[in-house]
Amino acid sequence: MSSLAELPALVGFFSYSREDDEGSGGRLSKLRERIQEELRSQLGRTKADFRLWQDKTAIAHGKLWEDEIKSAIAESVFFIPIVTPTAVRSHHCKFEFDSFLAREKELGRRDLVFPILYIPVPALTGDRWRQDPLLAIIGSRQYEQWQNLRQLDPSSTEVALRIEKFCANICRALEQEWLSPEERQQAEARRVAENERRCQEAITRSDNTTLSLAEAEEDKWRKDEEWRRLELEGKLVTKEAQRRTQLEQEPHHQVKPWLLPLIGGGAALLVLPLFLALYATGGTQDPELLRYSSIFYSFGSLYGGAAGMLIRRFGILKAVAIPVIPYALLVWLFASAILGWPSTATDPLIIVAIYVVPPVVCTWLAFWLHSLWARKYQMAQTRPT
Repeated sequence: MSSLAELPALVGFFSYSREDDEGSGGRLSKLRERIQEELRSQLGRTKADFRLWQDKTAIAHGKLWEDEIKSAIAESVFFIPIVTPTAVRSHHCKFEFDSFLAREKELGRRDLVFPILYIPVPALTGDRWRQDPLLAIIGSRQYEQWQNLRQLDPSSTEVALRIEKFCANICRALEQEWLSPEERQQAEARRVAENERRCQEAITRSDNTTLSLAEAEEDKWRKDEEWRRLELEGKLVTKEAQRRTQLEQEPHHQVKPWLLPLIGGGAALLVLPLFLALYATGGTQDPELLRYSSIFYSFGSLYGGAAGMLIRRFGILKAVAIPVIPYALLVWLFASAILGWPSTATDPLIIVAIYVVPPVVCTWLAFWLHSLWARKYQMAQTRPT
């Protein structure tokens, strides 16, 4: 069986309070008729092979009520409870609800209850519903808010549109892939038989190769685990591929993320010791050049720290590129102030290149090396044992 919608006879259960129906002039019974007809149309069924069960029309006078309810629940594959204060307090409604929850579990599903909140229930406000077993089930399911529709004629256009949408949700649930209890038993039997066969193969190999009993049991366990992995191969392979792809793209999984701004700032500042070495060995000993260059390269540490704070969100390339413009503008403005551009003959672009390009390159190189280390470390930490 591929879905519940393909059952030869399809039955749903309409749970409500008779007092609410009688007090509204039979509106709930009319609502049930509209839902039944809409579901029949959307599922492509006939009146002979589809019905929405209602105790008002299904239980004959004099029959045992609980026996009839249990019999109807045993045939039903979805459940529509009309939630009202009277229904919540009704022993009959609670019996119907509990009976179908057992039926839903038997079907191996958790999405076949479709509550309609018809009259406001104070206990459903806040967290009070968690204290009541019945309301806890209703509150945890996706229920329809129909309080503003109960005073309307069930045949009105507004009600008809809400019924159409409500029934479409039920149809989608019924059309999902599903295995009958018999099919699940057969699948479990095949799995048990396969495990037994693998166990026998392991024992045979143990006898032929003089393996110890402990080694045979270990081999059997390993084969069983492999078989379970094969059953979920699609999901497991997809998740593993996604995880590895994410690890290979950017160093988003570093061990200590707070180190990234320090790495960026320190890498950008590495140019300063190199400049100091060249300055010490050079022929020109200009104190002003030393002071200004130290300030310029100190700006680079701010740039590297900013790139380090952005890398977790944008990756290496974007994190290094985004702060470049404000960094270059800062160097440009400071150089303009101390060198007196445009009166000086010094080319501003050369100044910017000298004091911007080396820190940017060093910052990128540091993050790239860190990403290699972080990726290797993360892969080692997450490797299956």
